[in-house]
Amino acid sequence: GAFEYCEGLMYLVFVGDQPELDDSALRWCSVIAYYPSGNPTWNMDGREFMDAAVLWLPDEDPASVKIPEKGSSLSLPCGEQTIATYKNGVLTITGTGEVTYSFWVSYQEELEKIVIEDGVTGLAGTLFQGYSQLKEVVIADSVTAIGDFCFAGCGALQKVTWPSGLKYLG
Repeated sequence: GAFEYCEGLMYLVFVGDQPELDDSALRWCSVIAYYPSGNPTWNMDGREFMDAAVLWLPDEDPASVKIPEKGSSLSLPCGEQTIATYKNGVLTITGTGEVTYSFWVSYQEELEKIVIEDGVTGLAGTLFQGYSQLKEVVIADSVTAIGDFCFAGCGALQKVTWPSGLKYLG
């Protein structure tokens, strides 16, 4: 894959026609990809990549998208109806439904606390795998499932507040 293991890669900005994208092109990446919304060559409906989390966002002028500086506040979708907000080492996830993809891998060395708020029902596997600075996780009672390897390899983790409604722990 062209960008395989580029774990620090956070944004892709496409300005022209859609190129042919191999399934392994973004392997082991977690990126936000902007593409021109008015360009008929782009169709990312249901597109998945091998071992990658890609959030595709259409934009009228992707070249003008301002990429937030590291350390600044950032809010983006992380599921069909969930939003994750990162600020000062804390990731707060709100909304309803399952968290299915992540954009925060570039912040993994800074992330110390995760708060999953009421309404979120599940966490997909490997979302926070290997976050070496993560110390605390607070999970709302509405979460019923935590996927395989969700917090695997989080060696600094000291405290997890478990949800009372948890039915599956991967």
